[in-house]
Amino acid sequence: MGEIRIKYSDVQESLSKIQSAVQSLKPNTPKSLGEGNVLESIDKLNSLNQILQQTLMTYQQLIIKNLEGTQKSVKMMQETDEGLVTTMIQR
Repeated sequence: MGEIRIKYSDVQESLSKIQSAVQSLKPNTPKSLGEGNVLESIDKLNSLNQILQQTLMTYQQLIIKNLEGTQKSVKMMQETDEGLVTTMIQR
């Protein structure tokens, strides 16, 4: 059976890059397109823009929660690896 190696610094660096990208994501949908316009399609477009903005914000929150969970898992794996190494050295 082969050995599995995890480069924890590389994993943390990648997770940090993802988190920075997600946090820098700013929804720039217009809040009120065609103000003063009485066309029903403009009202629908504004409504869709609001829904899109909310969806993007929810997606950002979900990614951040997933990143936090991943970081905890990586930390736990690293601590387990270090504990196993210590146990093996003591034997």
